[in-house]
Amino acid sequence: TVVGITGSAGKTTVRRMAETVLSTVSRGSASPRSFNNDLGVPLTLLAASPEDRWLLVEIGTNAPGEIGALTALVRPDLAIITGTGRAHLEGFGSEEGVAREKATILDHVREGGVGIVNIDRPAIRGELAARASRSMTLVTTGAHENAEVRLTGRTPRDEGQDIEIDGRWTTGLSLPGRHNAINALAVIELARRMGLDDEDIARGLAEVEPAPMRMERVELAGMRIWNDAYNANPESMKAALQTFAEVEHGHGRLVAIVGEMLELGEDGHALHAEVGETMPPGIDMLIGVGDGGAAIVRGACDAGYVGETKLVPGNDGLADAATLCRAGDRILIKASRGVGLERVIGVLTARQAATEGADKA
Repeated sequence: TVVGITGSAGKTTVRRMAETVLSTVSRGSASPRSFNNDLGVPLTLLAASPEDRWLLVEIGTNAPGEIGALTALVRPDLAIITGTGRAHLEGFGSEEGVAREKATILDHVREGGVGIVNIDRPAIRGELAARASRSMTLVTTGAHENAEVRLTGRTPRDEGQDIEIDGRWTTGLSLPGRHNAINALAVIELARRMGLDDEDIARGLAEVEPAPMRMERVELAGMRIWNDAYNANPESMKAALQTFAEVEHGHGRLVAIVGEMLELGEDGHALHAEVGETMPPGIDMLIGVGDGGAAIVRGACDAGYVGETKLVPGNDGLADAATLCRAGDRILIKASRGVGLERVIGVLTARQAATEGADKA
C-alpha cells in the first residue's frame, strides 16, 4: 500500500506517526527525514523493499506543478493532505493557490483509492468539490463540524495529550498540541483502512517521538528548550506558540525566540504582525530575531502584549538572544529553516561548557 503525504505543515509528523502506528503490526518503508522533493521522493521509492507491506512518501512543493509531477511517480493508493495554509506564497500567490497545488495529489491516486483531507482551512473545500466525481473515496478530517473524522475533545497532560474522536473514542497521543491532535486523525483513518484495530492504533500513537526540530525537547543547563526551528509559516508559528504556552504553563519563565517566516511574498510583513497579534497569554518574554522577528514583536505589542520584549539582529544576534535566557526558563525557538535559529542551542551549549570548564579550573 503506497501512501502519499502532503500539506503546508505536518508532513513529517504525520509520516512519523503513521510509520510508528503501522509498524506495530507489519513491516514497511518511509521517507527518511524530509525527503519530499524531486531528489528525495525518487530516493524514497528506490529504497523500498519488495517485502514491505506499506510505503509512506512525503511530497512537498514550493512552486506550482511540483506536487503533480512527484505524485505521478509515487502513484499512491491513499493520499493524505495534512492541511493547507499560507506557505510559499511567493510561488503560489495566495492560500487558494496553495490549496490548488496540494489538491493535485488527489488527481494521481489510483482508481478506487482513498484521499484523506483536513478541511479546517476553507480554501481546500472547493478543491474537494471539484473532484467529487473521481472514482476515489474522499474522507475529511479536522475540527470542522462537517469533518467525517472529527476532533471533538482533547485533554493536555504532562507527556502529550488525550484526544477524543467523533465523541466516541479517546486515545492517548505522545505529542502535544491541538495541531498534532488534528494530524493524528489522518493517521487513525489511514490505519483503520489498512486493517488495524483501535488497540494497535492507540499503542502506536502512545509511542510516537517528535521529528528533529519539530517541537523537539532539549534539556540544557537547567533550561528546557522546545526546538521547533525546522520551518515556519503563519499557521505553524501560531500552533507552536499556542502549544508552548499550553504545555509549559506554570513551569517557569516562558521565553519565545521567534524569527522570520520566509517565502511569504508581498504580504510577509502583515503576516508576521498577524502572528504577534494572536500571541497566546502566558508568554513572559518575546525575543524577535531579525526583521521578521521584530515584526512579530511589534504586532504583539500593538495588540496589547504586556510581557518583556527584546529585539536582536539576525545572524549576529543569536548570542544576544541566548544571553537573555537563564536557568529555569522554558524556551521556544521558531523560524523558517533558512534562519537557522537552532544555533541558539549551540550558543547555550558552548556557554554551559565554558561555565563548567571555569568551575573545574
